[in-house]
Amino acid sequence: MNKNTITNHQYQKNVRQVTIVACIVVFITFLLILPAMVSAANQLSPRSMTLSDSSPSGGTVTSGVGSGTNVAYSLAFTVGTASNVGGVVIDFCTTTPLPFDACTAPTGFNTNFSTVTIAAQSGTGGSNFAIDTSNSTASKLVLTRGTAATPSGTTTLQFGNGTTTGMTNPTSTGTIYARVYTYGTGAQAQGHSQTVSNNNVVDFGGVAIAIANVITITARVQETLIFCVSAADPGSNCTGTTVPAITLGHGSGVKYIDSSQVDTGTVYTQLSTNASTGATIRMRSGALTGGLDNGSNSIPPVGAGAATPSAMSAGTAAFGVYVANGSGGQGTVSANANYNNGNSSNYGMDTTTSGTNVTTVFGDPIAASTAPVSNVENTLTFAATASNLTPAGRYQANLSLIATGQY
Repeated sequence: MNKNTITNHQYQKNVRQVTIVACIVVFITFLLILPAMVSAANQLSPRSMTLSDSSPSGGTVTSGVGSGTNVAYSLAFTVGTASNVGGVVIDFCTTTPLPFDACTAPTGFNTNFSTVTIAAQSGTGGSNFAIDTSNSTASKLVLTRGTAATPSGTTTLQFGNGTTTGMTNPTSTGTIYARVYTYGTGAQAQGHSQTVSNNNVVDFGGVAIAIANVITITARVQETLIFCVSAADPGSNCTGTTVPAITLGHGSGVKYIDSSQVDTGTVYTQLSTNASTGATIRMRSGALTGGLDNGSNSIPPVGAGAATPSAMSAGTAAFGVYVANGSGGQGTVSANANYNNGNSSNYGMDTTTSGTNVTTVFGDPIAASTAPVSNVENTLTFAATASNLTPAGRYQANLSLIATGQY
């Protein structure tokens, strides 16, 4: 064996010795680290974090659901170690849910620890927590309680009420994480840090939280007023109206009125409106007298046009109408007292009330609602009789019924 062979052999031996020493050092180092990592925490299982609103903050919705503000967060967990818990820390991070990794706070996220309270907490041994505002931050909640206890079963902690108080979500969609640590004492929770040497942690669990876009749905409802006048029942939403051209009278051929009786004819109205304070139905007569005219003569309004209904006697020339209270549909359309005093045999045709009677520009109110209504029908019964002195002729009146909504 020459000198070079001896030297190479010695070199390889030295390399093996260095490698073995290095492996021993790494192994010893791993053994030193492993106890700290193992003793750091057992798992909280099961665990969950429920949000009252998963929308990002800072968007077009600035309040309420979809705004990402005043969001209630509800944490539920079951401890993995039968040990007293005196403090809890919740770290909110963007990159990883694993303990002791670097934690970057989500952009725009805020625990609002100075105003948020624990709105509800439940679970045996899992209550009496309070937020430590001195040690909490915009992305970390520190919870302590005066007396440590061992939770059994599920502990639930709700932060904020979800309407006027709560946390502020991040400004971007995506996944964030909540890291939950339990400590034996409140002081240990107050001393929480994100380092591997922090082995006072009793239990730990990470939770993923999804921040997603809000669904915005818009629907418009316009002001509505559906009103019709018909000779027969108009059907729903006035879809079956017939022209209300009625001829009052009796007889087997051409109808006529005389002094022998009071003749009647029926007309229907139907009203639907979403007006907040309802609608008024008014009647305006095209006859100057308010009765029935033939150009030269007239049959006068009943009761000389008084503002109160009255009976109509056969043989005493008169014309009037009885307005029944509304029926069917939804809501109430009540007849005006000028045209309904509770007696269906009494009729009205107001021509005397100043400013509001059937001969004035906007007519006389005959019925009204005070709230929205749908498909409510009123029956109008017109009546007329002639006297022995009523001149022959064709008597007529054009009556316009006008519905006005108060929105």
